[in-house]
Amino acid sequence: MVWRQATGTAVTGPLKGTSLAEVSSVQLTLRQFLALHPNAMVMQPDPAFVSDYDTEGRFERGLASKAYDWNDLKARHVINDSVGGTPIVLALSEDGQGFVAFERPADVPAFAIAGPVLVANGRSYDFSGQDVTGAAPALTPIAASQEFWHSWLSFHPATQKGEPAGADPRE
Repeated sequence: MVWRQATGTAVTGPLKGTSLAEVSSVQLTLRQFLALHPNAMVMQPDPAFVSDYDTEGRFERGLASKAYDWNDLKARHVINDSVGGTPIVLALSEDGQGFVAFERPADVPAFAIAGPVLVANGRSYDFSGQDVTGAAPALTPIAASQEFWHSWLSFHPATQKGEPAGADPRE
């Protein structure tokens, strides 16, 4: 299902034509929030999983982001690239609605898509990143979202654009 960001109206799926109820919100700094809610608690990273966090804050600072044209992903179904030196794969689901993004293992030059699975080096992974045979480690998911370019760029001005299929990156 796809919802229009600006209107909250479903444009595909069983709820097509319906609208989400608007929820009021505010955007505050932590200092402002704590001034309004002095007994609030703030979730902190779990030290047992510190190696899984982006401790350098690359994502928040927009230092490791890349945007891909949705129509290019729909045409290709899978995009193998690298972002900030990390090899990645983006794959579109069979229904053409959902997508996944994972780090590409060092021994995988490129994934292909075969129906509901990503395939490379004789291995197959489902869209949760699990090896379907259970023999290989799961793929590591990466943060990804579908966003209007003008909206994303407002908050992440250092974002690079992914090259469309067949494009010459020197142009």
